[in-house]
Amino acid sequence: MSRLIAPAERAYQRKVLFAAEVVDGVTLARISRGVTVSASAIAAPPVVNASGMFVWLDDGVPLAPQQVSVDPGLLPYLGASVTTPLPPQRLVQIQLAPGRGYAFQAGVTALRFSLIVSDIGPPVPAADVEVFLRWYDAGAVPPWTDAPVRSRTDVHGDASAALRFRRADEPAKDAAGALRVRLCAQRGGNVTMSNEFVLAEGRVTDQPTAFALNKFLP
Repeated sequence: MSRLIAPAERAYQRKVLFAAEVVDGVTLARISRGVTVSASAIAAPPVVNASGMFVWLDDGVPLAPQQVSVDPGLLPYLGASVTTPLPPQRLVQIQLAPGRGYAFQAGVTALRFSLIVSDIGPPVPAADVEVFLRWYDAGAVPPWTDAPVRSRTDVHGDASAALRFRRADEPAKDAAGALRVRLCAQRGGNVTMSNEFVLAEGRVTDQPTAFALNKFLP
């Protein structure tokens, strides 16, 4: 992999330890402003190069496995952490999932919803649960395919989840043209999922009733 170049204000080039590319998980647009990016065990903050990537320069200390974290600040994203790349790799991409207040662009397929622990008794928000959509791909084996971007419920159990398809994907649709999907939740390494339901393609759907985790299936 070619070496990344340090910021233009440097009169000389220094080796890059590693770099992080922060992108919008829905549009894949690069994000270089409004976020705070840090690496554990490295006191110095990264510099932002001319391409908008966050770069840590080599100070001669061997790279040890650690975490790169992104704090979205006031931007409508969820924070994220990933493991730093190990040599010879020097670049890691961090996709930020949309927060509940994220403004989806026209044409995006997404779901806004609430998640509760159980539909028995008073509703209790299922907070801090990793969630994502799983869609039916008629051309895949197995046919149920996980969306690449995972989100997380807030303290109220609210979250947003989006679908992003590749050209080769063949999402199955019902007679009305809606997508066949399931909502999945991951807790403690175990994934459970809702019953199948349909989601309108190319628009944001606000789910009127909460999903209940006690109804999810293995």
